[in-house]
Amino acid sequence: MAKLVSIVLILVGVRIAYGSAKILASGSMTEPGMIALVMAVVSIVVKEITYRYVIATGRRINSASLKADAYHHRSDALSSVAALIGIAAAMAGKTFMDPLAGIIVAGFIIKMGGDAFHTAYDELMDAAPPREFKKKIEDVILGVVGVREVKEVVVRKAGIDFYIETTIGVDGAETVEQGHLVTVKIKRDLLKTVPNIKHVTVHVEPSRKSG
Repeated sequence: MAKLVSIVLILVGVRIAYGSAKILASGSMTEPGMIALVMAVVSIVVKEITYRYVIATGRRINSASLKADAYHHRSDALSSVAALIGIAAAMAGKTFMDPLAGIIVAGFIIKMGGDAFHTAYDELMDAAPPREFKKKIEDVILGVVGVREVKEVVVRKAGIDFYIETTIGVDGAETVEQGHLVTVKIKRDLLKTVPNIKHVTVHVEPSRKSG
């Protein structure tokens, strides 16, 4: 879904650029009326509010699809900004500014589509999460009493969910039951602290570090 939206954004940007360039080359610019100016302002406000709401939700649940949809609303807002600039300039007698503004904003829309496509591609190809995300997981694990070291953390992403597999080191003198209790605490703390974790697998080994 996210890749589809990003492709649509790129195509929309190309279409706007082509249409604006065609009008600019033909010289067939006309002077718009006041109603067009008012509608452009209304469109900017509505689309920007929608963008901010959707992007906030997308970031909260880490959804590439929602983020791409938010960029779609932002592209509409930018198109309306271009229209507003062009309309205002055309009403002032500079009719060439309308298609020129369209070409400039089309470039922004194409870039947003490319960025959204790149994000969706990384998610589809199971790209590695940022180092900061793994560091947060390691910090949570090391905060559990009984953990002496974190030997490995592997993170896989599927949609908005994360699957965590980690190997920890504990005191080699601890019993199997004590080691099991440590893994239970790790899973509990990770699920409670880090958003969108779907499953946690913990492997326990004796630590080479002293207590």
